[in-house]
Amino acid sequence: MLTPKRINYWAKLEPGQVYHLYNHAVGSDNLFREQENYRFFLQQWQWYFGQYMDLYAYCLMPNHFHVLGRLKPLSEAVNVAIRLENTAKSQAFLRGEVPVNVFYEDQFKRFFTSYSRAYGKAYQRIGSLFRAKFKRVLIQDREHLLDKLMYIHHNPIHHGFCAGYAEYPYSSYHEYVAGNAERVHLPILKYFEGGGPGRSFRTTQSCPTTSTTTTTSTALDGFVQAHEAYRLDFRGDVG
Repeated sequence: MLTPKRINYWAKLEPGQVYHLYNHAVGSDNLFREQENYRFFLQQWQWYFGQYMDLYAYCLMPNHFHVLGRLKPLSEAVNVAIRLENTAKSQAFLRGEVPVNVFYEDQFKRFFTSYSRAYGKAYQRIGSLFRAKFKRVLIQDREHLLDKLMYIHHNPIHHGFCAGYAEYPYSSYHEYVAGNAERVHLPILKYFEGGGPGRSFRTTQSCPTTSTTTTTSTALDGFVQAHEAYRLDFRGDVG
């Protein structure tokens, strides 16, 4: 587990970079009350970000969530997707009037609003559900990446919801173990095959892609073993 350092919680969102993103319900409210809420949250995440982000990890807790993902480079396909959003911010970006991070932040606003409205309608709730400003921490290197991936999966254990990773149903840990590539970017398992963490990498060049990496039993074994070592070594919340 990494030693805590000075953290910038409001990093600028840029293509090709990896981020730890998280937000919390306002006050003492919960974001999720029943299984359908968790399903709907992931459905809406895919709708708003599936074309713009490779999802490496997620964990949905009753009153907050964590996501780890890489914003895709601005390819022709991504620009087409942005054009099809047909929002004021997407069109302003395509006209060169605002930088792309303005579009990304607007997507988050639309995502939070979409979920909040559905939640409010279901439970006769009025007002803001999410904290106004979501946190996003730029991932610096491979060690940081793997530490945050395991930190996210460890969240339910840390908060006392379960004793083991497999016991909590609302995290991406299960998707890695099951080899389910529908939502999670499984090639990241390559980093658990061997070799020491800590080697710096430029996310636009070094993160494995689906076309160049296959999942192996060695990688999955390393994934499970690394998580267990993380659980035994965990000393507290480092953000």
